[in-house]
Amino acid sequence: MLTKELIAMPKAEKGQKLENFAVTTLKKGKTTLSELVSKEGKTAIVFLRYYGCPLCQYDMLLYKDAYEKITAGGNELVVALQSTGESIAAQTDLVYPFDVILDPEMILYKTLDIRPMEPPKEGAAMPAPTPEMLALFRKIDELGIKHGPNEGIEEQLPAYFVVDKELNISVAAYCGTPFDVPAPEDFPALFA
Repeated sequence: MLTKELIAMPKAEKGQKLENFAVTTLKKGKTTLSELVSKEGKTAIVFLRYYGCPLCQYDMLLYKDAYEKITAGGNELVVALQSTGESIAAQTDLVYPFDVILDPEMILYKTLDIRPMEPPKEGAAMPAPTPEMLALFRKIDELGIKHGPNEGIEEQLPAYFVVDKELNISVAAYCGTPFDVPAPEDFPALFA
């Protein structure tokens, strides 16, 4: 959970610097972004929805399993969720090697202008799931991942940023769908 009110700013862009936000994380408790980032390489900060979201649980499991490869060369990974530590603890006993920013009030999401999906226009049909989406849903089901309690905004879109030790942004990506987060194999190019 973030520890201060922040004023909404325009979307963050490559070449800008992230503010050294005060945050609360799963591992460190109250801290700042500068305490979470790598001092040797770059850090990816991936904003997902909330822990009960099966897609978010799946992404975090992939990141957990590939953490050593993701962070090779002194890089780091941090995930942000619209969840509380208590909610995560009630849903899993998994221990993640990366830290998780807890933002149930969505202050950081709002400050960085990470928006939810726009509701479909009245009368518009929902797009049909792609074969890739259906395969992903089957994999999530096969792993036994279940939907947990709703927190935050169900329609929240993800975003991710790559920063250096001084919080200078080298990648700023606001995702168009919940499926657009980086896969573990994408991180070397993001850190380059």
